[in-house]
Amino acid sequence: MSSQQRAHTTTSAVTSESASSKQTTISTPIQLILVFSLRSAERQLPGLRLRKPSAKSGVSFPTFPRTSFSRLATGTPLIFPGQDSILEFEKHRNVSVKYDRELVQTTITAIDRVAAINAKREKAFYSARMTAAAPVVRKSMAAEVVKERHVLQLKDDKVVEAAESRLSVITA
Repeated sequence: MSSQQRAHTTTSAVTSESASSKQTTISTPIQLILVFSLRSAERQLPGLRLRKPSAKSGVSFPTFPRTSFSRLATGTPLIFPGQDSILEFEKHRNVSVKYDRELVQTTITAIDRVAAINAKREKAFYSARMTAAAPVVRKSMAAEVVKERHVLQLKDDKVVEAAESRLSVITA
């Protein structure tokens, strides 16, 4: 192969590369940034797998399945309508709400009902804790009566005997 033939083949390779780069239609600035960043990634990471160019764009993009980056690269929408409820919430965020008497009344009754339910739950929780703690409290009170009988200065020992019998029943 002569030097002229080699020069001809290299120039044809360059023109084919420039022709393929002309085929890439860049419609948004994001795609432009992605194309340049992907080409630099190809140079830096030689083992990076690239997909075949799509018929639509003609640009090779690396495979990053199910990510926003791949969606940006392929031009598909990032979020499908109806898929994300936050978008629906953002639509109504800055809309002022008109005064509605029924809405205010239902809100106030709901607040009262929630407060009543919370109070009922607190009471049930407290009573459950006290029911579980009742035997321990009775045992400690009976032990205190038996131990500190001289402080009580009882004339009859019936109370102390009853406390001792309770203590023996509780500990048994």
